[in-house]
Amino acid sequence: MNSRKKALVIGSGSIGVKHIMNLIDLEFDVFVFDIAFNNYEMLSHNRKNIKLFYSLNELIFNLKIESCHLLVISTWGPSHFRFFQLAVNLNIKKIIFEKPICCSNFQQDQIYKISKKNKIKFIVHFKRDFNGLEGSIKNILKQYGQKPKMVNVHGGAACLVTNGIHFINIACNIFNEYPIAVFSDMKNSGINPRNKNLGYYEGSIKLYFRNKKFFCISNTNQS
Repeated sequence: MNSRKKALVIGSGSIGVKHIMNLIDLEFDVFVFDIAFNNYEMLSHNRKNIKLFYSLNELIFNLKIESCHLLVISTWGPSHFRFFQLAVNLNIKKIIFEKPICCSNFQQDQIYKISKKNKIKFIVHFKRDFNGLEGSIKNILKQYGQKPKMVNVHGGAACLVTNGIHFINIACNIFNEYPIAVFSDMKNSGINPRNKNLGYYEGSIKLYFRNKKFFCISNTNQS
């Protein structure tokens, strides 16, 4: 690898690979850590700009020699806080979390406190912020001079939690506020292809906002 900026991506699943390829397009050299590279063949075509690590100790040793400008955490939620702590120890100042940021309020509070103390900047990746959907909705509302009152989303087996949070984020942005009450009725179908310990939920989530604004999303795993 050369003197270009370097990024570390932890997790090489489908989303991790998208981050890796985008970083290469942005002229980063990329360190990638995973315990099993299911997309090894795809990554191996870009070995000039990618360095793969199966060993966390080996990764840490290399990053103590070569400084890293950015960390992308693209693994399942229960591991996020541990990798955030790794970033702190390696003095990485910019972090992108795939959702969820962590798995408890305590971890969330720690991430905020430690980041403030160490001047770390981080974001949680909501890709639909950039796909034009929210902007299109706002343009339609502006065209007709209307203020949004209700958002409804319905779908099939797309996981109410992991997919639904994107639409909740869009609704909060459209209403320009956070909900004052949340109600949900969810059932885990146990069909998550990523890991048998991860849920795959169907059901509904309802969010109530001020001035009678309302959001509802419902998904069924029967489709």
